[in-house]
Amino acid sequence: MIRTKVAIYLRLSKEDGDDESSSITNQRRILTEYARLNNMEIVEEFIDDGWSGFSMDRPEMNRLTQKLNNNEIHTIIVKDLSRLGRHN
Repeated sequence: MIRTKVAIYLRLSKEDGDDESSSITNQRRILTEYARLNNMEIVEEFIDDGWSGFSMDRPEMNRLTQKLNNNEIHTIIVKDLSRLGRHN
């Protein structure tokens, strides 16, 4: 069976605090398990730790967007949509 290749995006803002339910480690654990259960292979990881979701101008988000625009990545998984951005 062919595995779907995916990228994962993780973000934790300073406003999120140290809440374990939103931590980078916990997001990675959730996404890794989801990928395993759904026959996905994580080929790249993008992490913006300490960046607010109110702006889309974040280092790893910019790198992710560039790879999407270049058709280098076709599927992204996130813990929830608030990790991508807020109010966008």
